[in-house]
Amino acid sequence: MRIASVTEKLSSSFSQTQSLDLKQSISVRQPPLIQTVPDDNVQLSSEGLQSLLSSGMGMDDDALYSLLKAVLEKAFGIHIRLWDGQQPGSAIVPETSPPQVDTQQSMDYQQTQQLGFAASGQITTQDGRQFQFSLNVSMQSHYQYHSDSSSQSGGHPTDPLMVSLGGDAGSFSGATVSFDLQNNGQMINLPFSSDGGWLVLDKNGNGQIDNGSELFGPQSGDGFADLAKLDSNHDGVIDESDPAYAQLKIWTGRVDGKEQLETLQQAHIGAILLPSVSTPLTIRSSDASATPQAQMERSGVFLQDDGQAGMISQVDVYS
Repeated sequence: MRIASVTEKLSSSFSQTQSLDLKQSISVRQPPLIQTVPDDNVQLSSEGLQSLLSSGMGMDDDALYSLLKAVLEKAFGIHIRLWDGQQPGSAIVPETSPPQVDTQQSMDYQQTQQLGFAASGQITTQDGRQFQFSLNVSMQSHYQYHSDSSSQSGGHPTDPLMVSLGGDAGSFSGATVSFDLQNNGQMINLPFSSDGGWLVLDKNGNGQIDNGSELFGPQSGDGFADLAKLDSNHDGVIDESDPAYAQLKIWTGRVDGKEQLETLQQAHIGAILLPSVSTPLTIRSSDASATPQAQMERSGVFLQDDGQAGMISQVDVYS
């Protein structure tokens, strides 16, 4: 397919609803006061003891006090402490333990995203054929999260182009490969589309997709801008008029170490139109954790040989 002229209209709609239910309870338990009970003892003031010893025994005061104290302690098995009657007794101070604080928190979060993408237009090929095309895609992402803690992680996004060959756009199959997406030596688990694949250019012709430099977007952050550099005649379309058309492939997975690749011609894609619109949608894993795997950012249109339209999207993959 070689495009002579094209008119195209793109539109998108996006809505998002969120709800957050956060419950927190705090209980404080104060332990009972523990009062220190002094040991049994007998206290005699020096004035009282002086009165008892007023008869005088020819001994000095200190000797008399010591003798009487020793006799009483031995006789009654008690401890006697003398005080002068002028210093106040120390108050009994309760001993306390720190209060026990119990905190419980639960969080319920729900998010629903709805995305609509529409494209329509008309193309005329260089051999005189005319096609009218239209594409309407509706996608939804729902996420529900319950936790008794407040921790969550994210990642660093990069932006390859994903080609959706069927009706299940904006979802991953669950299959992944270990891949150096950012061309920095760091391997990630790269997911694959449920019904399509990543647009790639095997630059060294070795039949392998070596790293993210052979995809569109991971280096620059703008996959559509990278693809536009291959538009040799600057008509806003990648088709058979551009030498790169024959080199572009769709990478659908890896089996037994061998890349699953098909050319645009094998996928019956006659042209990729370069305009795109914003299509924000969170793509989550299909398991119970619903972990965010990617963020769809922008989408455009490709045309099949029979004039049917399909969707190509810039997807920020979290690494």
